[in-house]
Amino acid sequence: MNTVVRMVASLGVATLTLGLVACGGETESDDPNNTDDGATTGATTTGSGDGDGDGDGDGGGTPEYGTQTLQTALDDFGACMSIEVFIETGAYRLYEDLAIVGEQEMSCGACHSNGEGGAVISDDVEAMFEGISTFPGVMRVVTGTVREDGNFNTLVPSNRFIDKGIEACYPGELCHPPYDLPQDMQRAILTFTEVSLERWESGECDAPYNPELE
Repeated sequence: MNTVVRMVASLGVATLTLGLVACGGETESDDPNNTDDGATTGATTTGSGDGDGDGDGDGGGTPEYGTQTLQTALDDFGACMSIEVFIETGAYRLYEDLAIVGEQEMSCGACHSNGEGGAVISDDVEAMFEGISTFPGVMRVVTGTVREDGNFNTLVPSNRFIDKGIEACYPGELCHPPYDLPQDMQRAILTFTEVSLERWESGECDAPYNPELE
C-alpha cells in the first residue's frame, strides 16, 4: 500500500467513484493563456506557458527570479501540493456541493468525476487530488502574473472553484450551471491554496501542516 493510500485510509475518507452523469454548462480550455481558466488579464496577463524554462518540476520552490515560465511554475507548484493538506482543510469535500442544472440540483462530483471541463471533482480523493495538482486542473487553484517586460512573474490564487458558479451569464452564452459555495467550503479552498502557495514559495514542500495556525 503506497503512502497516499495509507494516508487517505487513515483519515477515513471514502474513495468510491461516482458514475458519469450528463450535465449542462460549458467546458473550459486547457490553454494556460485562456482567461476562463483563471488567467489574470490586463497588466497581469499570464505568460506563454510553453514549458521551456529552467524549472525542474521537483517541487523545490520558486527558482531564481526570471528563470521560470508559467507552465514550469504550474508543474512545480503541483508537485509541492500535499494530499494531507487537501484532506485536512476539507477542500476535498467540494464534490458534495450543489449546482442548479435545469430545474434540479446536482452535485459537483456528479458532473466532474471524470474531469469534464478540465476539472476533476470526485469522491475518489486521490483522483481529485491528482486532477487539481496537474495541468490543466491546477489552474482552478492558481494562475500566473507577469512583469512589465511580459515575462512570467509568480503564481497567485485563481479562485476558479469559488468564482465559477457566480459569474455573470448573458443571453446566448453557454455558461456553467450557477452555484454559490458555502462559506466553510470557500474557507477550505482558500486555506488549501494559501498553504500550498506558501510551501511552493518557500521551497518547504514537506513542511508539517498545523491547522490550528490557520
